[in-house]
Amino acid sequence: MRFYLIIITFLLSKSAMAQIADASYFPSVKSLNPGILHLRDTGFIALDKSKTSIKKHHDVQTGGLIDGVNTTIDLDKTTIIREGKGGGITLGFLIDTETALRQEKIKKTGLERIIDTEATSSYRGLTLDLGFIGVTMGKATYNYFYEFRVGEVPNISASDRDFEVEFDSLKIGTSFKIGMFSIGAYMLNQTSSGELAYSYYNPSTGLKGSTENFKIEDSTKAYGVGVGYTNKVIRVEGSLEKITQQKLSKPDDYPIDVIEPPLGTRVSAVVEFRVGKIALGGIIRKIEGNYSDLENIITSKLLYEEMTAGDERLETSFNFAYGNSTGFSVSGFLTQAETKTEEESNLYNNDIKYDATYKTNAYGVTLSYSY
Repeated sequence: MRFYLIIITFLLSKSAMAQIADASYFPSVKSLNPGILHLRDTGFIALDKSKTSIKKHHDVQTGGLIDGVNTTIDLDKTTIIREGKGGGITLGFLIDTETALRQEKIKKTGLERIIDTEATSSYRGLTLDLGFIGVTMGKATYNYFYEFRVGEVPNISASDRDFEVEFDSLKIGTSFKIGMFSIGAYMLNQTSSGELAYSYYNPSTGLKGSTENFKIEDSTKAYGVGVGYTNKVIRVEGSLEKITQQKLSKPDDYPIDVIEPPLGTRVSAVVEFRVGKIALGGIIRKIEGNYSDLENIITSKLLYEEMTAGDERLETSFNFAYGNSTGFSVSGFLTQAETKTEEESNLYNNDIKYDATYKTNAYGVTLSYSY
């Protein structure tokens, strides 16, 4: 299956661009590489709040479906981030929470199937940059509650899935300058351990029956490298991030068909301009598989979890800033986008692609203080 998704997003927020080789012109842009903090000219602390609504219509025309498959996702996200400026030991932290609701509706003659998934996630990360090497230690939790209902009593098919997983990550990176050029790299080791509570229902009464618990574990290894060039007016950077290893461990009687995650990659190109108090910037990212960061767990799980190694998407973001590089600032973003793709159906293994339309509405605000 080849899946192409292009998201064009106009942003004025700190999360639009992340760096690997050198610090951004924008004072409140976070860094993906923990070894980059000592290169920052300014430190910052910021609070970011955002809401996203996605509606997807998949025009699946088989199996007697009426109006294909319709999915809605509503996501709320809150992030607190702090990154210090260079000079001695530099500290940073990131705290992120997300809540989301996904609903999938499928209709046939005389039958409607509704699948609700409620999800929450949290991430806590602490970064220490010693000037020649930086380390980020992160912990995250992800929980979803999934309800499956088809038919009615006395012939109902129903089950619940309550899944909770904990992540631990260690990222080690470095970055240094040679004249106006900069080189950065990091390595990531991430593990997770989860428990699934699977509940069955009596088809003749609709009453909840037994619940069984299952363990599942996963480990990920990845790296990122970047090369940049910076002067007083322009900054450019190219980077590659790649997952080199994925290992999945689950019992043979695990009730869900789960496959080992693909070895994803993320290629990024950044261009920034600065003239006086005005700064402009943009980034293009090509993402293969389901490459994502721990502070974006829900987005990757609810929207892109079924992407394979051959599937890819393109993300484009833009930044604009005006004013002094230090002090308080307020910024925000508003996104309205419609994307049309062709995708295979996860319900039917028939190798046929059907038209799919994504409609996205998102907005957010960031309050930051740079020093």
